[in-house]
Amino acid sequence: KMLEIASQNGISGLGSAPGFVLGCEIAQTGRAATGTAPQKMTVQYTLTFKVANTSTGDVYATATQDVTGVGNSFPEANQNSANNIKNSPELQKMLQTASARIIDWYNQNVQTLKNQISAAEGAGDYDLALALAEAVPQQATSAFNYASSKQSELIKKMQNKHAAESLSALRAFIAEANGNFSPKVAACLQMIPEGSPEANEAQKLYATYEKKMTEKAAADNKQKELEEQRTHEKELAAIEADKMKCKYEQMANA
Repeated sequence: KMLEIASQNGISGLGSAPGFVLGCEIAQTGRAATGTAPQKMTVQYTLTFKVANTSTGDVYATATQDVTGVGNSFPEANQNSANNIKNSPELQKMLQTASARIIDWYNQNVQTLKNQISAAEGAGDYDLALALAEAVPQQATSAFNYASSKQSELIKKMQNKHAAESLSALRAFIAEANGNFSPKVAACLQMIPEGSPEANEAQKLYATYEKKMTEKAAADNKQKELEEQRTHEKELAAIEADKMKCKYEQMANA
């Protein structure tokens, strides 16, 4: 629900940005069974939303919301209460205030950002370094320009670090595809950089996969369907590769 609300307010996030967090404290304020027939369970919660700087502990904005849930059991009532969380004007104002303060932090702390990225890169934690760089908002011009200049280098270092894992995933997705089109296969190939020890084997595996896919489409008389799928392969593979990259960033963030 928080991701949904953030998205509705023009903010994207997948839990991979280590600098700032939207969190929620949940306090139960009521829990009871009704005296009606059939009996229903009710729960009430007060939610306190916070946007905080994970480096300093500073809270940039807060908002509260009361929600109620009703169900045939307490677990069902809990779920229904979560469904009742709304994108309220108070939450919208909180996110606007926090966004402005986050941008201001980046504007005032360009050197701190550089130090954070440099420290992570120096420790070989390219996943964290990339997460830090990709989290910088475009409105913070100086910080954004620096972070953007680092991303290409950090992505390649991340890919080299995980090349063996990506090769293993490539094999698994090829086996799973069983001759059918799968953007995950191309995504794994994208995650293995040229010049890496794994690159040659990856290219051979992909060539075999492409041959099998073409032969299967011909046998099933689905050449046109395969052609249509391949038209969007690069875009679909890029989306899948972003998911893989984000997984590493999330792990580093955690």
